[in-house]
Amino acid sequence: MAHKALIDLTIEQYADTQKQLHEMVADVDDAKMAQQFPGIANHPAWTLGHLCTGAALILTLLDEPGNHFAGFDTKVYGPGSTPVSERSKYPSKVELLGALTRLHAQIGPVVRAKHADYFDKPSPEYLRAFAPTVGKIVFYLLATHESFHIGQLAQWKRASK
Repeated sequence: MAHKALIDLTIEQYADTQKQLHEMVADVDDAKMAQQFPGIANHPAWTLGHLCTGAALILTLLDEPGNHFAGFDTKVYGPGSTPVSERSKYPSKVELLGALTRLHAQIGPVVRAKHADYFDKPSPEYLRAFAPTVGKIVFYLLATHESFHIGQLAQWKRASK
C-alpha cells in the first residue's frame, strides 16, 4: 500500500509541475519564446520541447503504444542539444503547451498501471550510466526533471524583464 501511495504522490507532484509550467509562461509573448540572454542556458521554446521529450521517454520506457516523440526530435530537444534563438525553429507556445498537456495526461494512468512490472527492469543501455533501472529514470523524470527546468525558466523570465 505504501508503494502505491508513493506512486500517487509522485504523479500528483508531476501534475503540479505542469500547472507551474503553464503559469510560468502564461505571460510570455509567443514571439519571444526563443529569445536568449547571456548566462541563461535555455529559453522557453526549447525548454517546453525538451520536457515533451522527457514525457515521451516515460511512455516509451513503459512500452506504451504510440509515437510519443512526434514533433520532438531529440537532436533538437534532447540532452546535450543547443537551443537556438530563431523562433521559427520551434512550435508555437500553444502547440508546445498542448503537446506537454497531452503527454502529461497519459502518464499518470500508465505509470499507475505499469510501475510494478517495469520499474525494476534495466534501463536502455544509453541511459544506464545515469539510471540503471527504468524506475530510476521514470522517477527522476516525474519528480525532479521538470522542477529543475522551472528554475531555469524563472531565471529566463527575470532576464527578460
